[in-house]
Amino acid sequence: MASEKYRLIGSMCLFPTYPEFVYPVFEREGKFYFQVCEEATIIDDFSEIRDDEHLALIRPLQEIPTRLGSIPKEFARGDNALIAFQPDESTVFFGNMEAFRTYLKKNPVKDEFVQEQIHSLKAREKNSKQYRKKKDFQNS
Repeated sequence: MASEKYRLIGSMCLFPTYPEFVYPVFEREGKFYFQVCEEATIIDDFSEIRDDEHLALIRPLQEIPTRLGSIPKEFARGDNALIAFQPDESTVFFGNMEAFRTYLKKNPVKDEFVQEQIHSLKAREKNSKQYRKKKDFQNS
């Protein structure tokens, strides 16, 4: 059975303070979704956005300048998680963790709260990789 594909269509910012991580928004069969990433680096599932207030906050890609860090147009369970980061009111960066690290080297973040979020994300990524290596070793 082929994996269900979800198309990146925009982002959602729940708290309009910048810089800020925002939610990538996906579409499939006319419905909108968030990605679910338990371990920070891999998409485990997609969760439908049903609340009208949240649906109203979706900003389509065409409406905002984006920096797309070499990402596919469609995503599925098991793909690399997509990071969406909004450094200011008008721009959103989209990319995987590797592309985000490169982005941060060129565009350092000075906000202490966001720096803590970035540090936490990097730690979750490291723990995720260690967990997967251990799991792969146990399965071999």
